[in-house]
Amino acid sequence: MNVLKIIITFTKVDIINTLKVNRKLPLKQFVKFPIWIYRGHVDCLKGFVKIDNDRITTGMIRLGLKTSGMCGAHNGINLDIKGGVIFKGPGYMGNNSVIECGANGVITFGKNFGITGLFRIASRRRITIGDNFSSSWNVGVYDTDFHNMVKTDTNQTLEGNKKVEIGDDCWLCQNVTVLKGTVLPRRTTVSCMSLVNKDFKEENTILAGLPAKIVKRNTTREEFINFEKQPIDNIIKYLCL
Repeated sequence: MNVLKIIITFTKVDIINTLKVNRKLPLKQFVKFPIWIYRGHVDCLKGFVKIDNDRITTGMIRLGLKTSGMCGAHNGINLDIKGGVIFKGPGYMGNNSVIECGANGVITFGKNFGITGLFRIASRRRITIGDNFSSSWNVGVYDTDFHNMVKTDTNQTLEGNKKVEIGDDCWLCQNVTVLKGTVLPRRTTVSCMSLVNKDFKEENTILAGLPAKIVKRNTTREEFINFEKQPIDNIIKYLCL
């Protein structure tokens, strides 16, 4: 991306909230403005934001930009970070999305994540997402029940938070919900309208249903095969965002 194109693109960015988020980074990263916020609303930034990558470039992570009319007409993202958010590399999250991280929660995004929009992610423990993650619209990922549940016969408090792990090259289709305790191996595809709440072991599968189960084996998205043959350096540049 040449300098002129960066300047034109940057005029669409929420300057104030971009500054707020990048201020959480070390100075040598901050000066490059690697994270761009589009029409952001920041509820809290008491936690940490980290980019765990040796190659830092301007605008390598873009949060809240409109990529599809399916997610509304305007840019926008809501951030509530009391715990921590870690980015392993470039990626984008579309408009009308929310990142919420409680004081004890940590969310990690692998490199080259691509999220259409209307995405909700909330952590009270730990959510880890692998490389080349792909998400359609109206998807939710949660490692918490948000409220404690109690067994009335024993007065036992049930575990309300369990970590979520999503492997490399996973694709969540529209209207998918991922709940606490979920483990998705590499190259898992979750079909639209599905709910996932289990630890799956088998790679290269398609899951579907409420709750989801394996409906097809030895199947993955074509792009993931192509990325293995010809790895991309930066999904932002690859998609010309």
